Amino acid sequence: MPDLSTACDSPSIRERVQVARAIQQRRFEDRPRVRANADMGLAELDAFCRLNPHSTALLQKAVESFSLSARVAHRCIRVARTIADPAGVDDIASEHVAEAVQYQILERRG
Repeated sequence: MPDLSTACDSPSIRERVQVARAIQQRRFEDRPRVRANADMGLAELDAFCRLNPHSTALLQKAVESFSLSARVAHRCIRVARTIADPAGVDDIASEHVAEAVQYQILERRG
């Protein structure tokens, strides 16, 4: 189990954010209208947000269970991409999708 006392302090969080921003900057260097994952359109989602079969099934189940619109599902994928970036992985895993869906559900209840 990770040591949460160091994983949640400000310097650690700042470092993870800087890593994620650097990854996004490199990813979108040839796409002038896209600066961050939040700016991705459908073309960028297709190009940079590969979901494995488990991730796809989890997202589909969330869409059906929580009556999520396509727009919200795309937002979940963008957030999942951002969660996956500091881990340095190309494919978005089911744990990234699950975390992104949780944030969306919490936002809806907020």
